[in-house]
Amino acid sequence: MRWVVADKRWREPFGTATLAEGFRSELIRATGKGEAFVIATGLPVSHHSKSASMTWYTLAVEYVNARWPELGGNSRKNTAKTLTAATIALLRVQPTQFAPVPVRTALREWAFDSTRHADAPRETW
Repeated sequence: MRWVVADKRWREPFGTATLAEGFRSELIRATGKGEAFVIATGLPVSHHSKSASMTWYTLAVEYVNARWPELGGNSRKNTAKTLTAATIALLRVQPTQFAPVPVRTALREWAFDSTRHADAPRETW
């Protein structure tokens, strides 16, 4: 399947003609409704996932809050350590440009500890 958005050509391979035709029909329907297309992806705005609006940090904190009551002590500690390491790894700027120890401490001790969110010092948020 090939299409053009803002003079840029886009291409998406499909396993069958039926799948390609379904995708083509979605593009035509979006165009017919006057829906905007994202120039960076070539897809209609409606094709973007709603979950993409949630940040990794928000997801991680919500995960901890949901799982905290059912986890034992060691599992809580290991969950906090794992999410801290993953969060640091996903930073756009690695903590060599700012103090890494306070960042890790803030994540491990307050952000990823469901019972201590309210106790976090003001400078950690």
